[in-house]
Amino acid sequence: IAYYKNITMRQKQSKATSVVNILVCFLVAFLILFFVVLWTYSVDQLHVNTMVKKEHKEEDQSITSASKTISFEQANLYRALRVPSADSNPGTSIAPKTDCNCYFINMTVNSTGTLGSVILKVHNDWAPLGAKRFRELVEQSYYDNAKFFRVIKQFMAQVGIHANPQVTKQFQGQNILDDPIGVHSNSRGTFSFATSGPNTRSCQVFFNFVNNAYLDREGFTPVGEVVQGMEVVDGLYSGYGEGGRGDGSDGRGPAQGRINNLGNAYLDQYFPKLSYIVHATVIPDPF
Repeated sequence: IAYYKNITMRQKQSKATSVVNILVCFLVAFLILFFVVLWTYSVDQLHVNTMVKKEHKEEDQSITSASKTISFEQANLYRALRVPSADSNPGTSIAPKTDCNCYFINMTVNSTGTLGSVILKVHNDWAPLGAKRFRELVEQSYYDNAKFFRVIKQFMAQVGIHANPQVTKQFQGQNILDDPIGVHSNSRGTFSFATSGPNTRSCQVFFNFVNNAYLDREGFTPVGEVVQGMEVVDGLYSGYGEGGRGDGSDGRGPAQGRINNLGNAYLDQYFPKLSYIVHATVIPDPF
């Protein structure tokens, strides 16, 4: 009897041990599964955060030319310190100057459905490197269908991101050296290459609505001037203003990073009223 009792007790102990072992195994498996799921979630979150930071960084870095020219608030401050000049009145044409080392561009502009012609006089002696680059871009039809994506009244209008983002990528890093400053001022009707620092001029240019002489010391050397059709430049659509969030929900203009990445498809979707260059071409001296 004692023998059978001992065997029965051992069997019960063995069953209890088996149950404990099974529970331990289940617990270990659960812990392993829990840590695997936790690790996977952490990796996913890290990837998402990294992508978000990268996207924000790209947009911040791609505010190249516009950010460097000057902010809207800074422009207001500078304008308050300047005495208005006689040629700051809108709607006037700039008188042509003859006998210079220059060439001419005829630029057809579409502004809210109305076509207008702008004649540019590009001065090789003002900015030799800038004048050469601008002619190369025009002859390649680079500016055709390019939008005036940043138009700020009483300041300037900026253009020069290609309609096709693939073309924009081809010009990344193809910068030219700076021209000497002080040869000519950023007066009303002149246009200069935008920059993001020394020796970073590429494709974007801006047209001065008013005398922005303070930009001279910032390294913005005018390349040429509007000699006919300044009223067309004055009439560029300016309803969107300075760049903002990028979808128009904040009442502000496009984000340059998204223009670089998506081209005119992005602008047509969110900012359909922007004026744009239909075609630009080199022409003989019209005067």
